[in-house]
Amino acid sequence: MRNQFALLFSGGRSCSNCATRCCNNYENKPDVVKSYDASKRARRKRGWHSPYIEVHSKHEKVLTFFLRALSRSSITGINRIASARSKIRRMLWSLVTFTCFIGFMFKGYEFAVIYNSYPTEVILRVENHGTREFPSVTICNNNRIRKSVYCKNYPEKCESNATHLGLSDREFLRIHKEAQIGKQHDFRLELGHSYTLINKCIFHGTQNLEVEECLKRFSLSFDPDFGNCYSFSVRGRDNGEYLTASEADFWQDENDFFVLFNEAFEEYLMQILIDLILLLDVQLEEFMERKREPGLILILHSDNALPDIHTDGIRVAPGFNYNFAVQQKSITRLLPLPYETNCTDFSALPWVSEGVELPPRMCTVKCSQHFQLKHCGYVTEKLSLFYRALPWDPEAITDDQIKCASRVELNTKNYCKSLCGVPCEDVRFEVAVDGRHLSEEAVHQELFSYLGGYSGVWLGFSLLNLYELLEIIFATLRFAFTKRNVKTHPLPGILVPPFYTRNSKKLFEEAIMKNSLFFARKSKSIGKLKSRKM
Repeated sequence: MRNQFALLFSGGRSCSNCATRCCNNYENKPDVVKSYDASKRARRKRGWHSPYIEVHSKHEKVLTFFLRALSRSSITGINRIASARSKIRRMLWSLVTFTCFIGFMFKGYEFAVIYNSYPTEVILRVENHGTREFPSVTICNNNRIRKSVYCKNYPEKCESNATHLGLSDREFLRIHKEAQIGKQHDFRLELGHSYTLINKCIFHGTQNLEVEECLKRFSLSFDPDFGNCYSFSVRGRDNGEYLTASEADFWQDENDFFVLFNEAFEEYLMQILIDLILLLDVQLEEFMERKREPGLILILHSDNALPDIHTDGIRVAPGFNYNFAVQQKSITRLLPLPYETNCTDFSALPWVSEGVELPPRMCTVKCSQHFQLKHCGYVTEKLSLFYRALPWDPEAITDDQIKCASRVELNTKNYCKSLCGVPCEDVRFEVAVDGRHLSEEAVHQELFSYLGGYSGVWLGFSLLNLYELLEIIFATLRFAFTKRNVKTHPLPGILVPPFYTRNSKKLFEEAIMKNSLFFARKSKSIGKLKSRKM
């Protein structure tokens, strides 16, 4: 061992057997030489090679080669998964990469839905006549009966299930039927939402209406499917003049009305160039519908026409700021029979009041009511809900009248549908709706999106890079802490091996066993190893 120590430590001596042994070992491996030469010739023939494909053994597995190629790739996250040696580290990188991929797919799908919801081609025709008549606005709550009024009049139904209380269609029909029979007209209106639904109203067109004067323009109406509805009338009650708005021009934005829609009654900022501003309260604490979502229904219609809620209604949700841009109304006029338009002049029908335009839905209601009253003196339950006061005595109705009304409704159903299908004169408004969140959550999301976009474009930095940076910082701190402990508290009797790979360790152990020319410092651990191997 002394001779071995002197030869290796001095570095100036050598053995004649070392070079011979090295050459013999290399000559005994013709496969390596052939593989190297073939790979070298192939690269020279191709003129280029991938940085991930290097000299490899023909016995190497495909999965091993694939993982080795991925470990040298520049795809962030994938190379970390492929090059990870411990299962925990590979599992963490797989989890982070998969989470980021799912987030990317979700946001990509969400953006695709928003992008596809907008038209790709717009044809716009503007006719400027100076001023135009402002449309009437009808507001209905998606909740038909308030919970507080319901529990006040029916406390036995609210005590057991006050939290998850729901209202069915059959229960709604029963309550209003009892109120009609008992002639409790005020109670029917009390069940629905009151004028507090409209918190503030301001009109700035060619005329200006402040809050109090603007609120007086609303009138109450009832619909069996939505309860109490409130309509903003553009016709003055005193002088009969219509409210008008200026057409959009170079110095003025597009005419529209603005809806601030917040259940918390937040103050709003007055915006000029907007004709109608509404602050509405959904009254979520009163909601008790089972098959509906909280919100309001807004309908734009001409002042002398009844609103068609089911066809023209626009649903708005609480917590949003809506901007309704209203374009010039379009008037369609068709010729009645004997022309093939098959339209109906609603003003000539016997059940239509003079000066009132009916939508197709209300026309069928009035049609069926007309024939039932004419032949039976009674109207079926659902159609009778449209009456504020019943035009017959409920106590004098017989079973024959009830059966007669059901039979007439069935027989005149198709006739009323065909008669009220296409009106000869139809007035419609083209509306564009823009909604925005009122909460601060949207601002934070927008800020996060901008930061992510800027960091990705300018720095190429993503969430995966952030996780990698945190991992590097953690590894550096751990290495510094470990190194400090080793310097402060060195462990005695522990030999630091001169080799750190498995092959070098095996070669080191063979050198000790065979007393070769490799230098090995004698210690207790090596002595135990020799005694055990011997």
